[in-house]
Amino acid sequence: MARIGQRRSTTRRLLHGVTTSLLSLTVAAGTTTVMATPASAATPTLTVDLGTSTGAFRGGASGALYGLYGPDVPTNNLIAGMGLTTTNTKYQDGQQHPGSDALEIAKPFTDSGGGDILIYMTDVYRANYERESYSAYQATMKTQVEQAMASPYASHVVFVPYNEPDIGWFSGMRTNSSTLAAFNSEWRQTYNFIKGIWPAARLAGPNLTSYNSFAFNGFLSYCKANNCLPDVVTWHTLGSPADVRNTVNAYRAAETAAGITSPITVNLNEYAHRYHLTDPGQMVQWIAGLEDSKVDGNLPYWNINGNLGDSAAAQNTPNAQWWLYNWYSSMRGGNTVKVTSTGANAAYTLQGVAGLDTAKKQARVILAGGGTSGASDTVIKNIDPAVFGSTVHVSVFQDRYSGYLGSSATPTRLSDADVAVGTDGSITVPIALDAMSAYQVIVSPGGTGSATASDATWTGTYEAENATLSGSGYNINTEGTTAHVDKFATSGTKDVGGLRTGSTTVISFPVSVPTTGDYDLSVFGSSYAKDADVKGPTNVYARVDGGASTRIDVPVGFQWVVWGHSEATVHLTAGSHTITLATTGDNGAKTVGDALVDKIDLRYKDAAVQGTTLYEAEQANLSDSGTATYASQGQSGAGAVNLTSGKSATFWVYSERDGYADLTARFRNTGQAALTVNGKTADDQTLSGATTGAWSTSANRVYLNGGVNKVKVTGASGTLALDNLAVTPFSATDAVTTGNVVTYQAENGTLTGTAAADTTYSQANGGVVTGIGNGTANSLTLNVNAPAAGTYAMTMRYANAEELPSNHYNPDLYAEHADVSVNGGNATRVNFASTLDWNQFEDYTVPVTLAKGANAVKFTASQLFNWDGTTIGKVYSGGGTDIGQPMRSSSAPHLDQISFAPSSLHIGAPAGFSSTAVAQHSGLCLEDPAKSSTDGTQYQQNTCGSGQEQTFDFHPVTGTADTYTLVNHSSGKCLDVSALSTADGAAVQQWTCLGAANQRFTLRPVTALGNSHDYQLVAVHSGKCVDVSTISTAPGAKIHQWTCDAASALSTKKNQIWRLLGKN
Repeated sequence: MARIGQRRSTTRRLLHGVTTSLLSLTVAAGTTTVMATPASAATPTLTVDLGTSTGAFRGGASGALYGLYGPDVPTNNLIAGMGLTTTNTKYQDGQQHPGSDALEIAKPFTDSGGGDILIYMTDVYRANYERESYSAYQATMKTQVEQAMASPYASHVVFVPYNEPDIGWFSGMRTNSSTLAAFNSEWRQTYNFIKGIWPAARLAGPNLTSYNSFAFNGFLSYCKANNCLPDVVTWHTLGSPADVRNTVNAYRAAETAAGITSPITVNLNEYAHRYHLTDPGQMVQWIAGLEDSKVDGNLPYWNINGNLGDSAAAQNTPNAQWWLYNWYSSMRGGNTVKVTSTGANAAYTLQGVAGLDTAKKQARVILAGGGTSGASDTVIKNIDPAVFGSTVHVSVFQDRYSGYLGSSATPTRLSDADVAVGTDGSITVPIALDAMSAYQVIVSPGGTGSATASDATWTGTYEAENATLSGSGYNINTEGTTAHVDKFATSGTKDVGGLRTGSTTVISFPVSVPTTGDYDLSVFGSSYAKDADVKGPTNVYARVDGGASTRIDVPVGFQWVVWGHSEATVHLTAGSHTITLATTGDNGAKTVGDALVDKIDLRYKDAAVQGTTLYEAEQANLSDSGTATYASQGQSGAGAVNLTSGKSATFWVYSERDGYADLTARFRNTGQAALTVNGKTADDQTLSGATTGAWSTSANRVYLNGGVNKVKVTGASGTLALDNLAVTPFSATDAVTTGNVVTYQAENGTLTGTAAADTTYSQANGGVVTGIGNGTANSLTLNVNAPAAGTYAMTMRYANAEELPSNHYNPDLYAEHADVSVNGGNATRVNFASTLDWNQFEDYTVPVTLAKGANAVKFTASQLFNWDGTTIGKVYSGGGTDIGQPMRSSSAPHLDQISFAPSSLHIGAPAGFSSTAVAQHSGLCLEDPAKSSTDGTQYQQNTCGSGQEQTFDFHPVTGTADTYTLVNHSSGKCLDVSALSTADGAAVQQWTCLGAANQRFTLRPVTALGNSHDYQLVAVHSGKCVDVSTISTAPGAKIHQWTCDAASALSTKKNQIWRLLGKN
């Protein structure tokens, strides 16, 4: 395996607690001859054998216990993009926790592609392991079964009648035969009871705290003999990732011993612990074990519900763990292949999972060091030349830890390059592992495309515990480790406390940077909402080399060590510096609150690299793997995607904030495709290929939601080759933002009833409106002026810290809601996740339809009811102080400000222009009649308006001066002369864009009327002009071609003069 080709090495060096990244990559081709630079025998190696299939990709590791709270918490984008396949959740209207009611989460879950909903029937009770009489429990089961079987989602339901019975209702069953016999007998009774109500019902169990051979052997033998085997076998695996394969193997052996000949579906419906969660470097080993075992699993509920098992930083915002599962679910459609590691199945070693999709001609590998860092090799062997050729295209991505509450952008593309496959059919990809990162390697056919530019820049990590500490009141804390998996993941396993009210703590980080310029400074910190000193995010003060201070607000969590990150920009010259975090700032500013600090990151800001994120189409989620193509056609990356009718490519696009971005698609060929953003069409939604030759681009300027956006390109007609999607955001201060986003302060609206303005929140932008809810009499109404009728993005800045007193380790947070109506119309319910503190605000965006001019936008909230629509759910058991408390909120969140912006903005054709065409003899506009989408529709003139049917994108024809194809905004079809006719009077119509000569028009300037925007439109194939029939001035007059009038006639005969005001 000689290393050949251009070195683009990924290296990291460790010095005094500093981790520095030089982001590039070496890929080596395998060879059967000389090993010129052999890897050290000690180098951890992951071997991926593309020649050995391990079965169809299952995707079962993408599951979550209590992962959904309700509609929009989290959003469908986060659910679908994570590929969530199963979820276990609460008995409908149960008391265990607010939200996560089974039949209420069913629609968003299944709409997002979800499968089985495992209902924890015991969660009807408030306390853990609470037990009534069996007959009383049967009554609750009967209610749940009858509700579920009547639900439209009945086919997704699986009942889990017992949860951890081995430490609750049947404690001792792991070792005591009598106790196990009692459980088995009651299981059979329950099984028969549920099946008696609903014969098609499915059950899961026994659902023990962990796998136990004694209990499972007895349970399986008993149920095989008594016809009560569960449809899904469940247990929990919470300690070590190595236990996944070990316990599944033990279970399968027990299954065989019990005489069960058809393997039963297994779901480890609670897996992993706090130390593993949110850390991509740890979670890969769990995913690999589950996928290798071909079983399902659900991330646990150690913390809060409605965040996909700690994968969501906010309601629509991913953390790094979410991107890991997005990678994993993107393997769907192919087979997994054999992966071996020098670490074997040992926990906390290099592990990975790999898949091969031969139709897509793509292999994917996900790997991580399991908490270890340093050199590693990934050997990919048995690369089939019939699939990949003799050269492969290798893309490597890094998913960096972002903390629990820390947003995570699209993973970084470290490298993209062609590599020759060695004579033994293998390549080697060396990656220097970061302990808390995961990596993805994508292999495709090479030699026909080009390298996609890396979006990585220099990054350095500096641990707080290795910094210099001074002042008073500081301390160093040890958090999660392999020996204490019950504690939270923490970089370096330690953090520093002491930045609190009244302390003089200073944390001094010695840093060294390679380049003079601006750097993003990220402070990974944590405040605890219920600490007496915390009044919202804790303000601390950063300085560079003792200079002016910059305030940084450390986010509030539901517990200590729930890490988020806060950003500032610092300017550094090349070389060494000291960055300090302290409790005092300039002009007497002082810290209010209490904060822990885990680390700081520095990342070099390079607009040329970071200004635009490029998503390659062949690496997107494809509805049909066979649409990927690797023919040489000047594409970026390895290939492109051929979209025919109904075939689609889906991109999961990240936006740092709610606001505008340009989505620019690169495509060629003569087909058409529709582009949607979050399920809605954009203003310039149709991509129309004009030529089989050169690539074209088309941009959509759309308002993206902060976090994850689902961008889908779907073929409409013909074949459109899609190369990539480039996303370029606009800042909050850019003219695009300031010129289109209008913000209303909530306190300036009309308040009724208990709704009132409160000016005591330091994190608010002015006053905050509280007291909306408990009925429609308590409301906020904004008078919103819209420049045009249409769909607007409504971004609400809000806070929600309402909660139910908890009687267990999970905080019981409420999602609040607002019923929003416009101009007295029907209200739409909007749900809001918790922000964890009343003085910590988040943005959330939903679409609203506004009329042109004045609009009354009203916010109310009312009491929510149980599934029956009439009963108010309240705590009635458990013996706590919360008896009588409601299980659902009746309030809207506190509202700070609300912004409105058009959902999309028309920006015309890149490299061309966009315009209407006004006939100068009549003053009427060229138009697609009635917004027709039919080929052959003859165009007409009509009264000029603002509709898309009168607007055209003028795409320049490569190599021909002043010549364009004209694409109608409404239909996406091209201006066309019927049947390639050269005769006078031939209809000017619309037709699917083919790039032919009868769809190309030369703009011939007209000076007769003294306006520089006047042109004749001359059809290239015939040399004749686009003309209004019979010189008619009537709306509806037809358009045809006619011999072009001489320049001398144009001052009086003007039905061939078209004014194009959009052309510069």
